[in-house]
Amino acid sequence: MLNKKRKINKSKTSKQKSSPVIITEPPTLCLPNNNDILKAYINKNKTKLTEHVVNSIECAVTNKLGVIEIFTFKDSNFVITVPQKEFLPNIDNIYQYYITSEKYELCPRIVKLQNALKNINHET
Repeated sequence: MLNKKRKINKSKTSKQKSSPVIITEPPTLCLPNNNDILKAYINKNKTKLTEHVVNSIECAVTNKLGVIEIFTFKDSNFVITVPQKEFLPNIDNIYQYYITSEKYELCPRIVKLQNALKNINHET
């Protein structure tokens, strides 16, 4: 896993010259490319995987990114990305998983992120 750095040009107005800002995104997790191994890996590491999705979406929200890369597959160029319009549905699903799995200690962070995403959706 390597942290990716992305240059983004930000400016306050279109007339100002923009200077690049470097954002370090969470590392993309590399998943097994064999289906049986992948299923076993997901079952064993579901909370770790959901926390990775949460971290990635938090990074995207903080840095106002429209899409975030979440997973890659071993020996493949295939990348799983999540666009901004899917941030809240993913976070809602993770919240439901935490409730049904009785992982209540992880819920406050999810509720805070849900509220932030709802506020973003109301602003646009």
